[in-house]
Amino acid sequence: MGLPDPMTEYIMDVYAKSTSLYCDSWRSEKIRPAYGVKQGDPMSPEIFNMMVDRLLKQLPEEIGAKIGGLSLNAAAFADDMLLFATTPMGLQKLLDRSTNFLCKCGLRVNASKCMTVALRNVPHEKKTVVDKDSIFLCEGKVLPALKRSTEWTYLGVPFTPEGKCKIDTTERIRDAIQKLSRAPLKLQQRLFALRTIVIPELYHKLELRNTTLGILRKCDLLLRHAARQWLNQLTR
Repeated sequence: MGLPDPMTEYIMDVYAKSTSLYCDSWRSEKIRPAYGVKQGDPMSPEIFNMMVDRLLKQLPEEIGAKIGGLSLNAAAFADDMLLFATTPMGLQKLLDRSTNFLCKCGLRVNASKCMTVALRNVPHEKKTVVDKDSIFLCEGKVLPALKRSTEWTYLGVPFTPEGKCKIDTTERIRDAIQKLSRAPLKLQQRLFALRTIVIPELYHKLELRNTTLGILRKCDLLLRHAARQWLNQLTR
């Protein structure tokens, strides 16, 4: 990855040597990492990203699908990965190449959390259908094929084979406000939870959906109304 030799040697030395845990006078037995990266180490995300970057570069460029005008064969975010291909044979090749590479790195794909979506054009009917009969294997295990009505969540956003689901943001706010109103909390605690938990949870969903000014105004009215109600209860 272009790192200077002393830095590479330092990282290898850190992982090669055993470590111990200390607490007052107690000391654990020596621990030697066998695979993976150290939890909580600031270098761990960078090392993991280097590994994923090498995997992406080794995937065959001739396999992929046109998405938004670009030809893509993979998209990765942390340890979540999407693979794209225009043929069943191409997708199976990407799956095999990815699992083999990860196995060499001491990592394994959790097949129980994987799934496939196969879309097929029907030219004479001028429509696209979900082919739930396509079979793909990951380390010898059959991956579940999603149906047209199946919904799943990726990076906090719900999807179906037809695309992103419509998120009723106002309904989610109402549910969160009701839970806070029923919870045995003081006014300051309710307001703190509203500001630090409820509102930040909306940012990600609002940013990745078609958010209009009208939706933002509705959200603002709901939140302000809840805060006023709680304040009124305090003054009674």
